[in-house]
Order: sequence, then structure tokens, then C-alpha cells
Amino acid sequence: MKVSIDQYCINVTDLDRSVHFYETVLGLKVTHRIDTPQFREVVLGGENGNRIQLACHDEQKGPIDHGNGFWKLYLDTDDCEGLYERCMD
Repeated sequence: MKVSIDQYCINVTDLDRSVHFYETVLGLKVTHRIDTPQFREVVLGGENGNRIQLACHDEQKGPIDHGNGFWKLYLDTDDCEGLYERCMD
């Protein structure tokens, strides 16, 4: 199944769980990691070179309120129904 995403950076509270989702469910590959004293980031890439960046800030406690700033995420796949099922599982 082909899947690609343009680069977005999303703040998450559980970086390992989020990376697992994007690797296992969407089939993206980790391209690099960034570790600083204040935050950790992981960049994952799709087959077309598009990327998503996941950021986990150490000072964040509890759920992240994304408000209405994150509205759409476009995925490019050759198996929409299969990808939907994998995401829902």
C-alpha cells in the first residue's frame, strides 16, 4: 500500500505511541530524530518524500489543546479502504 503525507509538525503527548502509529499503521519510515533538553522530535517520511514531524515538549502536562489550528491532513494512498481499516483498528 502506498501512503504519503506532506510535512506537518504535530505536538503529541506520547511520542513513542505516535511514532508506532505512523510507522506500523501508515507504513512511514523514521528519517531522523531530534533530542534537546526541552523537546524531542521525530520526522517520518513517505514513499514520495513527504514528511510528518512529531514533537513532544517536556513541559507539556496533560492533553494538548489543538484548538482549530489543525484542520486537515491529506493522505495519498492506492488503497483508501484498506488504509481506513488499518487506522480504525
